[in-house]
Amino acid sequence: MVPGLAKAWYLVRSPRREQVDDLYERVIRCAKGAALMTDTKCEIQMIKAIWNVLPNSVLEDLLEECMKRVGPPEFGPDDEAFAWEITRTVTQAQREGALQGARIPKELWNRPLHNTVLPRPEIIEDSKGSTDVGDASWCCPTAQFRTACNAFGTPGHSWQYVAQAGMGIGHKGMITAAKILAEAGFELMTNEKALLGAKKAFTELSGGKMYRCAMPEGHKPAFDQFSE
Repeated sequence: MVPGLAKAWYLVRSPRREQVDDLYERVIRCAKGAALMTDTKCEIQMIKAIWNVLPNSVLEDLLEECMKRVGPPEFGPDDEAFAWEITRTVTQAQREGALQGARIPKELWNRPLHNTVLPRPEIIEDSKGSTDVGDASWCCPTAQFRTACNAFGTPGHSWQYVAQAGMGIGHKGMITAAKILAEAGFELMTNEKALLGAKKAFTELSGGKMYRCAMPEGHKPAFDQFSE
């Protein structure tokens, strides 16, 4: 039986915004071609469109230095015990996949929690995720960092991740992150050389390209796709 109405949700990703635009147009042509072949109608709603993150090496260097000053989160025995309990609920394949994805050195894999500050990798790979931080990074110098908020090898988007984020492990990781941000913010307010360096890196990497919203002009949010 062929249904009278069918819906599909596609998320088009690529390392660069212009690549996403090209892929999106290809997906649209595929949908219209399928509709033409089956003598049906095709309606398309764009839900979101974001930019890739524009890194800033000057701010990344500053954040790394601030992380060294602040130090890692200080986890207690209860945090470690809970982390081990969580680890037992994750399969070995899941854990190793998450550790490899986070580029955690193998010599640290036998620990439940991270209590050191890892140096940034020499070669920064393109992010495999999507975030609206990308839009902000094309408007002003932007950088990101991570703190330990869950046990090693916790899969993303999982109940294990949520359980740890809402208790002591996640809280201590976020307190550490707040201290690092405060340290970096103070440095930028009092160190003009660092501030000008971040602006210069932003201008050079963006190539002077002005930000424009990836959503079409006049586009209205498609709220109805969440109503069913």
